[in-house]
Amino acid sequence: MLTIENCPRLDIKSIKPQIASKPGCSSVHVDLNATAGLMGFDLRVLRDQATFGERILLACPSCGKKRRHLYFHDGQLACRVCQHVGYPAWTWPDSSWRTRVGRPVSRAWRRRVRSK
Repeated sequence: MLTIENCPRLDIKSIKPQIASKPGCSSVHVDLNATAGLMGFDLRVLRDQATFGERILLACPSCGKKRRHLYFHDGQLACRVCQHVGYPAWTWPDSSWRTRVGRPVSRAWRRRVRSK
């Protein structure tokens, strides 16, 4: 299983200076070094109004949703959901994550569904 630890990630913070230099831009070109060589991607830039100003996010090339991180795998750049990238805690058998979060949430969900 791919995890966030072993999958290269593009963070919005790493390209924010490039976006800030062009105030009205709606897309940005990013070059990534991969094992196959230099690969270029044109990414849409999405801007949200926040109480403190403006929030800059990237659009996932696959699903189009707003994301802060995009992951590179098999020559494609996409969000965690589209690339099927998980967290290491999800793979641990009887992990503390499963006992503290996973099982109680699923139990609560089952109780909620049954009561309707």
